[in-house]
Amino acid sequence: MDKARSVWPVLLLDLPMISVHKEKLREHWKKLHPDFQILTDD
Repeated sequence: MDKARSVWPVLLLDLPMISVHKEKLREHWKKLHPDFQILTDD
């Protein structure tokens, strides 16, 4: 999880997804149990 927390927020910026889907993914990450949350700097 530590690697995911450090890597995924940065990778999300370059993924070929529309912005709305990226935002939904960020919202999903925030709803996860704290042990599994991946927070971004929105």
